[in-house]
Amino acid sequence: MAAAPAPETLRNKLLKELGPKAEEVFVTYVEIWKAEGRTEGEAKGRAEGRAEGVLMIFRARALTVDDGTRERVLACRDLPTLERWLMRAATANSIDEVFATDLS
Repeated sequence: MAAAPAPETLRNKLLKELGPKAEEVFVTYVEIWKAEGRTEGEAKGRAEGRAEGVLMIFRARALTVDDGTRERVLACRDLPTLERWLMRAATANSIDEVFATDLS
């Protein structure tokens, strides 16, 4: 797969091919791409924070976490699942109870 052209290269090509109106289109798309990147980054950050929270609760409650469980929690990016695990981790009698009804 070829690497994407640098933004400046793309901008210059658009200007050459489409004229001055291309500048407005280019700037709009760059703003959209940046916003999407921030949104994805923020969601990733929230997921990572919740995953760390689940593990922190396990540690605070002196529940032993094996490597497979740690990897499962840290790999999860589904916010509703992580929130469910957080809530369960606070009251569950065991780590297995936190994941008991999850199929993933």
